[in-house]
Amino acid sequence: MPRVSLPTCSIAGSWLGDTPEILTLVVDSGPSNTGLVSNLGYLDKMIVYLENIGRFLDVDQGHLNQLWAVGASRDQVVQGEFYEPVGKPTQSYARWCLDAKLAIKLWDWTEEELRLWLA
Repeated sequence: MPRVSLPTCSIAGSWLGDTPEILTLVVDSGPSNTGLVSNLGYLDKMIVYLENIGRFLDVDQGHLNQLWAVGASRDQVVQGEFYEPVGKPTQSYARWCLDAKLAIKLWDWTEEELRLWLA
């Protein structure tokens, strides 16, 4: 499964029940050789490269999935789907991405953490 963050995946899924009139997608930019990867230590960099054999994108391609999502017509996308580059529905989910109870706990935790900073 692509490395998409738990908050992105689970909270986007939880929005489906709350606001069905808003088209909600999860878009993975895919692995690309940006500073997030090139500035890693050797071992960490090798882990990223090995996990993504055959999927690694050039820096100038890392944004293409977001562009696809913005420009895709409603009949090309499915509400709540998780898309990998470029415009392909993922073939696998981690079970915790679809866990509604975990999404609620994560949302509540996030609100509590932000409350400390916004008070």
